[in-house]
Amino acid sequence: MDARTWRASALSIDDRELLPDTLIPNEFGMTFYGASEKPVFFGHYKLNGQPELNARNALCLDYPLQPCAYRWNGEPELKKENLILIPTPASA
Repeated sequence: MDARTWRASALSIDDRELLPDTLIPNEFGMTFYGASEKPVFFGHYKLNGQPELNARNALCLDYPLQPCAYRWNGEPELKKENLILIPTPASA
């Protein structure tokens, strides 16, 4: 996830278009998770929509309307086919 602008870096905002599409200044001291880093799974963002890989090595597992899991087998690059959608009572 090599996003460097406010808009591209945002995860849990409903309308990214409300954010500026300008670079995040270096003086904020933010570090970005690079594409060559180990896979990371994260949550507590409550993303909308359907689960999807956020980057080839990053995946959010917190979608309140669509629970999900990932079957990780040690692969350095995450695979879409290992993302598992868990049926909810409404969709079962």
